[in-house]
Amino acid sequence: MKHFFTLLIVLSSISIHAQVDNYSLSLTGNGYVNAGRIDELNQAEVYTLQCWIFPASWTPGAAIISRGTGDEEVSLRLGANTGKLLFTAGNQSIQLTAAAASTGQWSHISLIVDKGNLVARVNSTSIYNSTGTLILPASNEPFIIGDQ
Repeated sequence: MKHFFTLLIVLSSISIHAQVDNYSLSLTGNGYVNAGRIDELNQAEVYTLQCWIFPASWTPGAAIISRGTGDEEVSLRLGANTGKLLFTAGNQSIQLTAAAASTGQWSHISLIVDKGNLVARVNSTSIYNSTGTLILPASNEPFIIGDQ
């Protein structure tokens, strides 16, 4: 019986160990990940784009995610000031005010579009709602995470 309790204590202490490794992607201003072509985004009317960001510094115009240029562009970029984000789909750009998205902290950003209606959330708080047409343009360019 003593051996059973000793084994139970040893097994309990093993299972208490928590895994705390951070597997986030750390980009240093000129790094990026090429995710390849994602043709399913072409002409999409219903989509969700989500990401976590932790900007060490705020560089206006730096891309968080992007694809294409000009009329084919889809991107989420850091805005002119801390707490401002810029979402672009084709020839439409929408400035989002997200005070929670600032330097030195993690922020979860969600862009949810259903047949042109955009809901933007930061850390689950709605920061923008609109109705209209916001269809992603077709593009043969790769989907990029970070700034190239």
